[in-house]
Amino acid sequence: MTTSQFSLDLGIGFREAFTREDFLVTSSNEVAVKWIDALPDWPCHCLIVYGTDGCGKTHLAHIFKDKIGFNTPIISASSLQEENIPKLVSLSGSVAIEEVDIGVSEDNLLHLYNFTRENKGFLFITSRKNPLQWGIKLADLRSRIAGSLIVEISFPDDDFLKALIVKMILDRHLTISEEALEFMIKNIERSFKEVRRVVIEADKLSLSEHKGITIPILRKVLGK
Repeated sequence: MTTSQFSLDLGIGFREAFTREDFLVTSSNEVAVKWIDALPDWPCHCLIVYGTDGCGKTHLAHIFKDKIGFNTPIISASSLQEENIPKLVSLSGSVAIEEVDIGVSEDNLLHLYNFTRENKGFLFITSRKNPLQWGIKLADLRSRIAGSLIVEISFPDDDFLKALIVKMILDRHLTISEEALEFMIKNIERSFKEVRRVVIEADKLSLSEHKGITIPILRKVLGK
């Protein structure tokens, strides 16, 4: 990476890359990646991945979708309706459902679990919390969740943090100097959510000031 910096508004819309090749594999997420790569050779039909906001759960859901088939639906848990489950499963036999810990009908989730299994499909679930902490009331659902593959994504080391920041910057068609990158790594809070916030805010400032992501811009965003 050079120290030259630039940021031009070329009318190129931001699109986060969600392919398998774009996913940054580290010790914090490699188990989840290996299970998706192992499809269809799972010991059960359900994989639950949990971790903090921004840790890559949605990216993994898209990798799961690509592995199963392009028409595999990815839905939010809050939008799951019992009457729509047969149609969702009919698309590819499998479903990815996100943010289950935020709010989902236990009856509907149990129905989705059973329906995907009966149709010899797979179920990919994401959550911010360990599923054993969801406080599930339905005994049948609780036993099925406990019997699923459960994988945590933890926050990685500085090398991965650096690669994550660079990926987010490249996704937004931006550049950053090595000096600014090191400043950001040294001063940023160790959370995926904060990394995303800082990159987004730095992106906005760099566009408004017609310059690359610089240390002065990062000082404004980080309050340093």
